[in-house]
Amino acid sequence: MGAEVVVVDNGSTDRSIPLIHDCFPTVRVVENRQNEGFAAGCNIGIRASRGDVIVLLNNDAVPEPGWLAELVAALEPDSVAIASSIIHDPRFPEAYALGTATVSVIGHPIPSVLADASRPFYATGCSLAFKRAIVGEPFEDRYFAYYEDLLLSWRTRLIGFDVARALRSSVQHLGSATARRDPGLAAYYYERNKLLTLLACYEAWTLWRLLPLYLFDGVARLVDDCRHLITRPSSGPAELTRLVRRYARIVGGLLWLMGHVRYVARLRRKIQKKRTIPDGAITPMLSGKIFDDHSPTTPHRIANLISMRYCRAVGIVTAEFAEVRPGGTDTLADRGSLPAPRS
Repeated sequence: MGAEVVVVDNGSTDRSIPLIHDCFPTVRVVENRQNEGFAAGCNIGIRASRGDVIVLLNNDAVPEPGWLAELVAALEPDSVAIASSIIHDPRFPEAYALGTATVSVIGHPIPSVLADASRPFYATGCSLAFKRAIVGEPFEDRYFAYYEDLLLSWRTRLIGFDVARALRSSVQHLGSATARRDPGLAAYYYERNKLLTLLACYEAWTLWRLLPLYLFDGVARLVDDCRHLITRPSSGPAELTRLVRRYARIVGGLLWLMGHVRYVARLRRKIQKKRTIPDGAITPMLSGKIFDDHSPTTPHRIANLISMRYCRAVGIVTAEFAEVRPGGTDTLADRGSLPAPRS
């Protein structure tokens, strides 16, 4: 299939640009003087494009044959605004290629929760397609990296459109090759953007009910990290230093939010103003767990049990908890009275 190709160079210092010009002369290159981050970099490239359907592909992702046609085909239903590919990542078991479909109610990626693999809660930005007429400019520039794809999917769902996964479109992801250069910085954006997304997308009453769970999650993760530090034979001063630096970056992200209250409020107003779907139809697509099952441990299972029971106690319906209706029906729509997507 024919496609316009735009490459955004985020201030690279190697020979990327001359290589593209020499080997792929029909490709349009947008040169940024500095690294604008994934979110702003994508927005810049999208402004330079002309298509009605936009496809984003990470610089550390290698598409497999048929990737593009299948991904675009997933957008054909009028109710679908965003679609993503299956992401094969060497860091995780192969089951996770279909598992990264949703997040916990406090924003952590949780695999293997939703029953329909073709209907994830969010589309990962690694390989993503969307309809420009519905989505517009997809990302918030200030996100830089991490959670920009979740915010995009969440706000799109709030206006009544659906997210799909193209089950015959696959890419090989090299595992956050760029982010590994500075894991502390990744922790900063991860925590900051996670909380920013929750603050922007949830209704006020949901936020108040989830505040104790967010605090519990922070304590549980700190205790879990300290336990690993103490029990691992290989742990030493270097490991302690890395842990302290990571938590310092996390605190830095929280302080950024406190120092940018006006921006947070403005983003929240923009999203809440357009919403037509209540949180009661959103949380049944989210997980009540706070830890995933990649490396299950007894403390993780206990923390997840506490988390899910807390959600049930405060009336937040999650994907794991469904009221079984008379006659034994137990569908996702039953769980949250999901409205039909707007066409």
